[in-house]
Amino acid sequence: MMGAVPPFSFDDRQALRVDTRLRDVGTLWFNAGALEKSITLNAADYFRIVGDASGADIATPVAVNA
Repeated sequence: MMGAVPPFSFDDRQALRVDTRLRDVGTLWFNAGALEKSITLNAADYFRIVGDASGADIATPVAVNA
């Protein structure tokens, strides 16, 4: 059963957008097609694979006041 959205676009008609802030997290974790299986990927390697054109500011940072 497919349980995840792949972190890559395999169709040139479908643009991939990745929040540029993910460059700063170090390691990314993705479900590998099933919810019980995951893979890790260095953030710099991921951006090298998907290309700089995929980067965008798409998320709004949240300020937490504790």
